[in-house]
Amino acid sequence: MNRKPRFADYGQETRRFLRAKEFPAISVLMEQDAFLGFFFLDQVRQALKDRLTLKEVNWTEYADQPEMLFGQGDLFSHGQFVIVDGLDHAARFSKAIKVIHRYNQGHDKVLIRKKNIPSGQGFWKEVTQYQLTPIPCVPPYDNEVPVAISLMSKLIGVPLDNSAATSLQNVLGGDLRLLHNEIRKLALIFPDPKKRLSAQDLAPHLEFLRQDHAFKINDLLLAKGNAQASILAGDLVKRGESPIAIVGILARHIRNALQVKQYRSSGVTPRDIASELRLPLRVVSRYTEYSKSISKAQLGRALAQCHEADICLKSSKRDPYIVLDQIVSCLA
Repeated sequence: MNRKPRFADYGQETRRFLRAKEFPAISVLMEQDAFLGFFFLDQVRQALKDRLTLKEVNWTEYADQPEMLFGQGDLFSHGQFVIVDGLDHAARFSKAIKVIHRYNQGHDKVLIRKKNIPSGQGFWKEVTQYQLTPIPCVPPYDNEVPVAISLMSKLIGVPLDNSAATSLQNVLGGDLRLLHNEIRKLALIFPDPKKRLSAQDLAPHLEFLRQDHAFKINDLLLAKGNAQASILAGDLVKRGESPIAIVGILARHIRNALQVKQYRSSGVTPRDIASELRLPLRVVSRYTEYSKSISKAQLGRALAQCHEADICLKSSKRDPYIVLDQIVSCLA
């Protein structure tokens, strides 16, 4: 490869590898991004069913007796698929490649795992010399995340069109592990889609995800877990959630607390409060306990901070993490 590997190379090699009638003789999985390595291996293990016998080993166990590694498939298989770990060191990798070529004369296929993408030219010369298939696990840039979503969704069995992939990124951000988990959930909701799903198809379920974020933040604040709530808010921003939307979640929490405090001081029953605010009775009970530990003035200052944050985030480039943390700090 005459250039620096990109995420597009990962997608192309993953599709090619899984579609092939016969796996490459020797492949090298370069796990610069641990999740992409995990996803590739998970797909390979599924593709191996009824094809080859899977064997996962550390090279140090067979370095002195490589003949014991190959040609050991059972009588009903066409060979082995051997996943080899423990070859991150360049010199050990070079020696192992020569040994594997010498001893693997049968039908076995070999996948070597490396933690990073080697930068030296020596590795890429070996790729050419020994006809290795490189699979570089390069994380996507933000503008490539929808491509990653499309790749994962298609392989999982719930193909998404561009609008759906973009919507999923807008709600969850670029965390591939989180996106993978949610795509697997969508596969349960749409077990056998007849066409690629659109943003419109996903809309009801994406709204549920947003509500889930709000519930988690509210739950932490009601439990006086302000530090954890601040970390979660920052994490949601990192995943791509709108800071202004999170300000709205915080403001709603503060208004609920103020209203419950006011209603309780006026003698309104919890059941009537629940009906008025359209909240579950158990949530009203939690707000009642919460409101005992925080003053009306403190809640008022926090609500004013939300108003200032809304203006600030819309009109300046101030760090959203700091803005959100200041709101949460008002509730401490």
